[in-house]
Amino acid sequence: MDHAGLPLKTVLEQLDLLGEEVVPVLREEFAKNRPANVPDAPTHASLVATRKATVEEGARS
Repeated sequence: MDHAGLPLKTVLEQLDLLGEEVVPVLREEFAKNRPANVPDAPTHASLVATRKATVEEGARS
């Protein structure tokens, strides 16, 4: 996102709007037409969970 010349508050508000309102709608719309063999895109939560599981598995080895 180009922030050049925009106040920080405006940039942060735009990022919030993108993450809270735009991205969820895009994910929902893209999911409607996704073929069954195509997995969901990774989210931060899924990446954290995968990392945690990997670390726990390594600790057991």
